[in-house]
Amino acid sequence: MERVKKVQSYFRMATETFVEKRRDNRSTLYAAYKGVYQGLRGQPLDPIKYCVSDKLGLVYLVNSKAGCSAIKQSLMASSGDDVSGDNYWDVHKEGVKKGYVRASLSESEKKHYFFTFVRSPFSRMASLYLNKFCNQQNISQRGFGYQKYLGGILDRNDSFEKFLTKVAKIPDILCDRHFKPQAYLINQESVKINFIGKFENFNEDYERLRKNYALGKLEVLNKSSEYSLREIYTQRTLDLVAKRYEEDIEIFGYKHEYDKLKAELLNK
Repeated sequence: MERVKKVQSYFRMATETFVEKRRDNRSTLYAAYKGVYQGLRGQPLDPIKYCVSDKLGLVYLVNSKAGCSAIKQSLMASSGDDVSGDNYWDVHKEGVKKGYVRASLSESEKKHYFFTFVRSPFSRMASLYLNKFCNQQNISQRGFGYQKYLGGILDRNDSFEKFLTKVAKIPDILCDRHFKPQAYLINQESVKINFIGKFENFNEDYERLRKNYALGKLEVLNKSSEYSLREIYTQRTLDLVAKRYEEDIEIFGYKHEYDKLKAELLNK
């Protein structure tokens, strides 16, 4: 009964917030309701995804914005399904279509070798913002990806600071995969992760897997344009990321990234 009352109260708040602004967009309002309801039931809005190669005995725990397109392509190619081309969207679509990417595992698959890659939250969030909010070519071709997310809480015109301020308030269970905390992602996994590589040492760390499992070479498809974190960040946005992704920074050893960026910003 208590859960029902909470859902009803959230529905009322969502209605007050969104109906006035989006009277003619019921699908957006529905997306807000759906997200809140799933969160109250303990169901993640964007569940964990795996890329599985039974042939190689490998399971990649997908972590977006940390080389996932290249890893999926390499895994599929080494398993006999070469996905060529320059469009990283094709890799994701073919991964699902051919049955490599899935949301659950069989008991036998849980015995495979598990790996994933993590990335500094500072470069991860900057890359996400530049790709999803600033890349006008992507937006014009595919639309703004977060238009209906949680009832439109994110706006394509949000500044980097405004985007981070909003993300800081979104509970982990409702986070989109592109900004879901990486520690949360790994902590939710009941199977032991055998190897965690770092995006900053992408080729070197992946080479360790290649030697043991005859994996194909990496081909980075979704490469961001050259950018400087020093030019993107302010002390305010740096601290927003540091606080929101505190566990990522501590567990995966990215404190030095914060210290380095802080020093650079002081010397601007």
